[in-house]
Amino acid sequence: MSFGGNESGGCRSNSVMKIEVCYGSNWLDLVVTSHATFGDLKEVIAKKIGLAPDCQKLFFRGIEERDDECLKTAGLKNNSKLLLRNSARNRVEEVSTSNDRSEEVKVTQISKGSELVAEVKADNDKLAAQVGALKTVICDGHKVLEKDINFVVEMLERQLLKLDGIKAEGEGKVQRKMEVCRVQSLLDTADDLKRRNSGSNAKSSDDRVRYTFKR
Repeated sequence: MSFGGNESGGCRSNSVMKIEVCYGSNWLDLVVTSHATFGDLKEVIAKKIGLAPDCQKLFFRGIEERDDECLKTAGLKNNSKLLLRNSARNRVEEVSTSNDRSEEVKVTQISKGSELVAEVKADNDKLAAQVGALKTVICDGHKVLEKDINFVVEMLERQLLKLDGIKAEGEGKVQRKMEVCRVQSLLDTADDLKRRNSGSNAKSSDDRVRYTFKR
C-alpha cells in the first residue's frame, strides 16, 4: 500500500521506500513516499487494520515519533522497521494490573521482565562484538560487504523491538533503559561504519574483506 503526504518542512523528496511495521506478532508491509509524515502513516495503518490514529504509537529505533515528523527526516530508509503499539489497550492493561492483579502476580511479572532484559542483553553483547570487529576492519582501511553491515543493523533494530515489548519495573526497568541506549549507540556506530565503508578512502574491491557472522 502506498500513499503520499504533505510537503511542508523538510519533506520534499518523492522517493519511494518499503517500510515494515511490527504490530504484536504481525508485520505490515507498506510502500510509502519518503516525504510522508508519521501522521500520514498512521492514517494508512488505520485503514489497513482499523486502529484509530490517536490510539497508535509508532517507534523507530526505540524512540516514539511525532505525527508531524517526516519519515525521511527521522532517518527511515528502504526496509526500515517500525514498532506499532496500541496506546488505548496499554492504558486498559495498566488499570487492570493495578486494580485486579494480586501482588504475587506483579512480583512474578517484574521477575520475568528482568529475565527477558538479561536475555536481550546477552544477544546485545554478541552484536556489540560484531560491530567492534567491523570497526576494526573498516578503520584499518579495508572494505567489507555491505550486506554484512546491513545484517548487523537489522539485528540491532530487532533488539530494540524486543526491548520495547518488555514490561519491567525497578532494576529491570533501569537495565532495559540502559540496553535501549546501548543499542541506539551501536546503531549510530554501524551507520557511521556504513558511510566509511562506502567512502573513497577505503581500499579497492580487490582488498575487500569478507567478515563471517553467525546468523
